[in-house]
Amino acid sequence: MKHSCLPNASRAFLGDLLILRACRDIKKGEHVSVSHVNSSIPLPERKAELTQPPGTPCDCAFCVIEEKEGQRMRQRRVDLVQKVKALSERAPPQSLRTDAGRDEKNSPSNDVVREVVTEVSKICDELEATYSQPAYLAPRFPLLEPLSYLFSCYLYLGPDSTEDALKANARYFGALGFEFEYTSVGDEKGGDVSLHRHGSYHPYIIKTLFQQASVCWQLGKRRTANGWRNIAESSMEIVAGHRKLFKEGFAMVFESLKWEL
Repeated sequence: MKHSCLPNASRAFLGDLLILRACRDIKKGEHVSVSHVNSSIPLPERKAELTQPPGTPCDCAFCVIEEKEGQRMRQRRVDLVQKVKALSERAPPQSLRTDAGRDEKNSPSNDVVREVVTEVSKICDELEATYSQPAYLAPRFPLLEPLSYLFSCYLYLGPDSTEDALKANARYFGALGFEFEYTSVGDEKGGDVSLHRHGSYHPYIIKTLFQQASVCWQLGKRRTANGWRNIAESSMEIVAGHRKLFKEGFAMVFESLKWEL
């Protein structure tokens, strides 16, 4: 089956049954493609994996774009992500707990976290500025880890920063090429969310979609939360071939939120 680092289909197995599902709209006459590598790994690593027998070099749009950008630009992105990792040592991800297990003595102060957030946000802007092509053609994979870290920081800072956490996740989706539409219905329980454009189905997209749903649920935006949940379940079906793993994987969270499965 034809390979693409930005495929239009995903594959999953149920026992010895191979399941193929479209992960974006497929035009009439277009080849069905799947990815034989992790599309988020650096270009040289993808090329090395694909040239192993019986693989062949990839000429997909994503690889062509990254080749044209050049090694210098790709290294610039690596360096920026390393700056985020260095900054995060002041507020390590594992210390940004918001549950009952939070250790106030050894947790970073809110002032420190705010300072780190300001610097990381600037780096995210710098990273975004290194791209000239739309995200659905050139996903911003290096942005995912910094944006995920920002989400954790905002939740750690408390209720006043919850909306910023939702915006960080929205930017995460955008970095993968997804586009969503929000329709207000004049309801205090929120509006409707619908998927407008599919993006790259990175392995962590399910977790991030569910985070968006659970935060909306806790804010009382139940209608919006259920919209994000439905999108997360559909995405699980695309990634894993069925929805069963979604309910199994998040059952305890649903229970803690008193959210019916």
